[in-house]
Amino acid sequence: PVDPPPGESPPEEPAPTISGSLRCGQSTWIYENRTDADAVVHLRLTSTCEAASQFQVRNRGGDVLGSPVTVPSDGQPRDFRVTVPPGGTIFFECVGLGESSGCRYEVRVR
Repeated sequence: PVDPPPGESPPEEPAPTISGSLRCGQSTWIYENRTDADAVVHLRLTSTCEAASQFQVRNRGGDVLGSPVTVPSDGQPRDFRVTVPPGGTIFFECVGLGESSGCRYEVRVR
């Protein structure tokens, strides 16, 4: 059997879940497809800010693919499934105000 190069896990291992949180008004990249194939990404996004949040899928050049997807700010987790092209990214914007509130994200790659 061929060992994977250092720093790469064997493909049969389930991808880890990337999770984190943002304060209202912050935005961040939550996923980058570093492979040379389309990646199917499962997102679970929650927002408790005063305005609805949104995420965008962008290609390698930074162009937004399709329309930004709205995440209602009622504190209920919302599940999304998106396809990210090679070199593409997912950009999550936690929109609005709220001192004690914010957004949470979980990213799983199939």
